Amino acid sequence: MKRSLAFGVIVIAVVGLLGGSALLIAGQSRVSQGAIQSLVIRTP
Repeated sequence: MKRSLAFGVIVIAVVGLLGGSALLIAGQSRVSQGAIQSLVIRTP
């Protein structure tokens, strides 16, 4: 149970970092609002 819990926390942290970096990249480059919204919806 402890391993699965730690694994879940790591996965959430990695997804959060990926989502944050993707939003930063999207903010720097010209990306449509639809793409950003779909990206936000995909993140749990």
